[in-house]
Amino acid sequence: EHFTPIRRGMTAEQTCKACLLIPDAIEIDQLPHALFSKWMDDEQPPVALAKWLWTSQALVALRLGQPDTAIDFINKSEEQSPTDVNKALNRAIRALAQHHVGEFEKAHDDVRQATEILNRMEDARYNFDVLIARILLREAVALVDDDSKAPESPVP
Repeated sequence: EHFTPIRRGMTAEQTCKACLLIPDAIEIDQLPHALFSKWMDDEQPPVALAKWLWTSQALVALRLGQPDTAIDFINKSEEQSPTDVNKALNRAIRALAQHHVGEFEKAHDDVRQATEILNRMEDARYNFDVLIARILLREAVALVDDDSKAPESPVP
């Protein structure tokens, strides 16, 4: 009910991404993820946003319990020449999804790659997308790779 007034696809995307950072923090059926998906299908959002939108779709799929679909969406994002921050987000989400489908070695590799990318980005540590990537990476580390040297907190 809180999200009923949302009518714009981009607002739906941002709402879903923010609310799904922590697993089970909100009942996913309350979110406007259907509006977000429909917007992507019907409106053909700007190409420059596609890499980010596929990443957000992957997060929604992951939280819906659809890890294979999340991996497919990450692959679509990766086809769009992602930035380093987007790559870090992709790898954190994909690590979680791969763990859920039993691809443990791939999940470990993605945790390592996301960690390396984020560790190179000290100057961007207050960028919202970097903070989101760090939050999701911490979740991935906890699930996949306890001994990884992931960032200790969202804000170093």
